[in-house]
Amino acid sequence: MPTSRRLLKVGGSVLAVAALLVTADAGFAAHAEQSLSEQIRKTAHLEMTPYVSIAGKAYTSSFFTGKWSSVNSRIRDVEVPGFGLVSLEYGAVNVQIPKESVWSGQFGESKTKQYFTKLGLDGLSLGRKMGLSDLVIQPLEDSSPAGGWETEALFEATPKDWKTAAKVAVKLRIVQGDVIITPIDIVATPKGSEATSLGDPEELSEADRKTVLETFSLTLRGDDIPLGMPATRIFVSGGTVTIEGEQIMCTVSPANFMPPTSRDAAELSAKSAEKLPASNCRVRR
Repeated sequence: MPTSRRLLKVGGSVLAVAALLVTADAGFAAHAEQSLSEQIRKTAHLEMTPYVSIAGKAYTSSFFTGKWSSVNSRIRDVEVPGFGLVSLEYGAVNVQIPKESVWSGQFGESKTKQYFTKLGLDGLSLGRKMGLSDLVIQPLEDSSPAGGWETEALFEATPKDWKTAAKVAVKLRIVQGDVIITPIDIVATPKGSEATSLGDPEELSEADRKTVLETFSLTLRGDDIPLGMPATRIFVSGGTVTIEGEQIMCTVSPANFMPPTSRDAAELSAKSAEKLPASNCRVRR
């Protein structure tokens, strides 16, 4: 057999083995993700199966490293009292797990380097808290999409008993775990409650100006924000205000990847918290 043909045959075999290994690795990951996703759905009594991602440089390497590089779950349209339907996301980095978890996707309390939760509030859910049925949220052009403890946005909505919507630039800040929304500029507004077209904000009466500013003011108390931890970061993207909390050097279990509105999840979280020393979990400032 000519050398070139022999090399081609060997190369083809190597590629076939590599493809088989990649397929097997993806299969292991998919099985674990589906198993964890189904556990979350059943325990939290969700109507839809949540998205779950479990990652590693090569998933099956977790058999040898004893950890997942990341675990994430995303749950859309979760009913939260006082907010309506919201989006929730949970994630952990470098989660230490036993070998049997690599295949099953099931794990108990496990140490993690970083754990975070994200709450997404769109115009409907945040508008509900503000008493507005037509709230539209936009990021300011000069506002960083990455966010931090403070960001800015454009809010547009119709004040109560007014006929036309007003547009206001607002500042969103996190102060000791509370989210505070404060108007910083009236961009466009009707001249009053009966006006049907926009006018110069400078022509507003003091009473109407007060109405507009109060319409776009809100404080979300930390205890009422369904994060399960203090809020540390806020940003605006795609018509959604996202509030995020982050902790480092924690212990997590599947209960930490499902909505806190689930009674079973809350009970599991409480049991986990009882076993977790306070010094073992720190909020990142």
